[in-house]
Amino acid sequence: MIRKADSPDQKSAPILNSEIGPGQEYIAFGATECEHWVCVRDVDFPAGGDPGDPAQGYCSAPCIPDDGPSLPGGDTCVPENAADEDPASPNYLSCRSISVDTDLLAYYRERDPEGYRRNFGDSTTPFYCARGNGPRP
Repeated sequence: MIRKADSPDQKSAPILNSEIGPGQEYIAFGATECEHWVCVRDVDFPAGGDPGDPAQGYCSAPCIPDDGPSLPGGDTCVPENAADEDPASPNYLSCRSISVDTDLLAYYRERDPEGYRRNFGDSTTPFYCARGNGPRP
């Protein structure tokens, strides 16, 4: 997982395990190893490694939450392994909000366009293919 670097000499920097707290979800944009350049770490993702190690996640994509998880272009939130197509599978992907809701995202985009672009790029949706039901209190 990566984030925009603080230094003008670098474009990106790794997100460290220590930067993602327990029970948090994280979405990172610019993951070149992912087809849609989006990496997600859900609340149940096994952290592993030392706090100073780069955080890991899995590739995701934006989706539209209506009659089931569907991506622009008609694709679905399909896992790599066919066994994970069962909603009971811990690796089942559904279209859901990651980290923020639609209203908060729109508010932030309107109030702080530069900060929004720095954190979310050109994305206008909080909905991505992800495992589980989201953070737990």
